[in-house]
Amino acid sequence: MSPHTADEPGPHCVPACQSPSDPTSTALVPPYPTGARLQDEPFHVPQTQRWCAGRWREWDSKITTFPGLYFFGVAAGRLEAALLAALGSTPARACGTTALRSVNLVFAAACLPLFYGAARALDPGRTRAQLLLMVSCPVWPAS
Repeated sequence: MSPHTADEPGPHCVPACQSPSDPTSTALVPPYPTGARLQDEPFHVPQTQRWCAGRWREWDSKITTFPGLYFFGVAAGRLEAALLAALGSTPARACGTTALRSVNLVFAAACLPLFYGAARALDPGRTRAQLLLMVSCPVWPAS
């Protein structure tokens, strides 16, 4: 594998930075397996679901994440339930993984302008396109 310059993203970044609807991106990035759990989900999902159920005093001692994250998870779960109720449906489970994973998406999107500003301040010689590629690459799924 050849080394890359600072102006060239590595080969792992190229498919990840393309639009998810782009055929090359969907061919190179494997689909997310249905029902799969991510690394920390065995801890974070049950903790958030306990708080969604109103059991605020229960805490898993193995968790080192600040409790504020779980408030956002509870809010996302309750928002999902309210939206589904307005559409005449109910979620399969209160604070399910879809709602809880959406919290990561919201935070990732909120970080993009911060990352862009930091990258621009640290390396003002970069073009706008290079900066946008640098800051958006980490939020696209890649294997």
